[in-house]
Amino acid sequence: MPGTGFGMTETGGPGIGMRGEPYLQNPEAAGRLQPPLMEMRIVDDEDKEVSVGEVGELVLKSVTNLRCYLDEPQATLEALRDGWLYTGDLARVDEEGVITIVDRKKDMIIRGGENISCSEVSAALHLHPNVIEGLVFSIPDDRLGENVGACVYLSANCTTTEEELKDFLVPHLASFKIPKKIWLRDAPLPRGATEKVDRLAVRAEYLG
Repeated sequence: MPGTGFGMTETGGPGIGMRGEPYLQNPEAAGRLQPPLMEMRIVDDEDKEVSVGEVGELVLKSVTNLRCYLDEPQATLEALRDGWLYTGDLARVDEEGVITIVDRKKDMIIRGGENISCSEVSAALHLHPNVIEGLVFSIPDDRLGENVGACVYLSANCTTTEEELKDFLVPHLASFKIPKKIWLRDAPLPRGATEKVDRLAVRAEYLG
């Protein structure tokens, strides 16, 4: 039976999930909370719970939560507060209790007060037939503080330009979410030992 779930090493495994027909109806969601294993809150930057449908940080409490990060007291203080684990994941929950993970909090770009999800922009870029893979990240902006930047690995021998990519994004994204700068590359994105894209290496390559 098909299904999905959400879990972290810090929580000792999954505590959110769903399978069968609910999953087939909403495959992009992470699922529902699995009580009594876990409690959940979704909070804003002031640690106040947000309303149904609003995006905030997912925080979890469980008897299986980690006690601390070994030899990393500062990371422990930032992640654990009064028994709650602050996951760093942005999420929302609907009226039926279905939780959807939206983005990583640290991957949110704040452009002149507007929150922009790197995942949303990346998903739109990947709709282009010549984009093999891409990465979206913040770039400094003297007026707005941050702006949207991206780099894309294009298919061989294609002639797609930066401006063509920006034009392609117009029907898919609000204008303020379209990257100010898109770097084109003819090689795959660098990856670390876990095969995840090395975001720090990419930013260093293009921003120094």
